[in-house]
Amino acid sequence: MKMNNFNWNSRKDFERMNQETLPSPEKENAMNRTWKLALIGAMALGLTAGCVDQQPSLVMQGSVVGNFDEEIGGCEYNLDFSDTRLLNTSGFINLADFENGQPIAPGEARLGAGRYFFSAIFENRLVDSRNVGAEGSGGSGGGFDGLYQNSNDIQVTSATVTLREDANTFRINNQNVAFPDLSRERLFTMLVQTNQGTGLVNIPLLNGPRDAQVFEEFLASTVPADEPLTFIVEIQLHGETLAGNRVESNRFEYPLQICRDCGIATTPLCAAGGS
Repeated sequence: MKMNNFNWNSRKDFERMNQETLPSPEKENAMNRTWKLALIGAMALGLTAGCVDQQPSLVMQGSVVGNFDEEIGGCEYNLDFSDTRLLNTSGFINLADFENGQPIAPGEARLGAGRYFFSAIFENRLVDSRNVGAEGSGGSGGGFDGLYQNSNDIQVTSATVTLREDANTFRINNQNVAFPDLSRERLFTMLVQTNQGTGLVNIPLLNGPRDAQVFEEFLASTVPADEPLTFIVEIQLHGETLAGNRVESNRFEYPLQICRDCGIATTPLCAAGGS
């Protein structure tokens, strides 16, 4: 399995990662099983993932969790794609303590007003195009002239965050109350190599006060302040291969409980330190 090793040393670096580009392809070539990401954050450790559709060439496994590391000022991630113990099962937002957004880790600074992140781990299941149908010893592509670029590497460029009305209809006071369809596009850039190359990106599920206000108003009109509702958030990645073929990942469903003021802490981006 190909793993990448890079550090984000500040909140500024973290935000630039989500808004512009991620590390260069040279850094993507690092083959380490551990990513030390100097993030500002984490989530509670879970046992299994949410729902995953049939597996396409770009497969999203869920939201990975790391441990907060004081030495690097962020999270240390062991990205074993097959280990579902490294994934968190759901999230929680208490809007009463959400003025400055999601905590980096328990007791640590926060990520900005109205911001809550899903740390997506995903894998490129395509094979190296230079080895497909190769003639010559070792399957090295020796039968083809000029095949220097692996056209099956995937450039992931965005994610859609969707709440569908049919998945977010609640039975309240003997009536069906539907949360209206909501969809957001989150832009970023990351190159993911073939043969199970792995990527990780922090996708904002809520990306500011306006997003938080949508849920605040819906909850205020339906349930008491101390009663949470569980929303089903659907995340899907989009990109294209270096050959120009469009690629979409599976759709991943993430349960996100939200209350207005229920005395429960918002899920942090990183778990507390530990192995």
